[in-house]
Amino acid sequence: MKLRTACSRDCPDACTLEAEVVEGKLVSLKGAHDDPMTKGFLCPRTTRFVDRQEAPHRLKTPLKRRSKDSDEFVPISWDEAIDLAAEKLQATKAQHGAEAIFHYLSGGALGYLKALTNVVFQQLGPCTFKRGDICSGAGEWAQEQDFGVSDSSEAEDLLNAKLILIWGKNVHTSSVHLLPILLEAKKRGATLVCIDPAPTKSTR
Repeated sequence: MKLRTACSRDCPDACTLEAEVVEGKLVSLKGAHDDPMTKGFLCPRTTRFVDRQEAPHRLKTPLKRRSKDSDEFVPISWDEAIDLAAEKLQATKAQHGAEAIFHYLSGGALGYLKALTNVVFQQLGPCTFKRGDICSGAGEWAQEQDFGVSDSSEAEDLLNAKLILIWGKNVHTSSVHLLPILLEAKKRGATLVCIDPAPTKSTR
């Protein structure tokens, strides 16, 4: 059975995926050819999804330490794990107050369900919440200090540029679907400049 889905990675490419499933098992994953960004190919990380899905060392159930001083972990059900987490959170709130609970939310997935964690911790709290992060948050802050707004145009708009500055970004690793657009822009006469303190495939 062939299914059409989307990549769950924390990535602006938001690739359209074509998945093949046999008897409930994912057997292949390809980039959709009709997606203007995906263009039929995937990054190396997403390409390895299938192998990782069935990897023998992959954790498929929550694990609980057998005892306080033990190095051994035993499998438990998802219901047990959720109940244990709720119990610990409620105990912390009762003993130290909700502000003693630190809600750290970072990248990893861009789905709507992720936003529900904010609702959970708001109802539990008010809990302590982090401000900013070392990834996109830092970049957005810098952009707002420079330009007053953190905004961007469509990637294809780079085809209209005469100069493209790639600053501290290895597009071969983190934006593989931007490469065809950059190469096409260069073919049309754009100058590409890369500034990076570390040598990367992009700077080469």
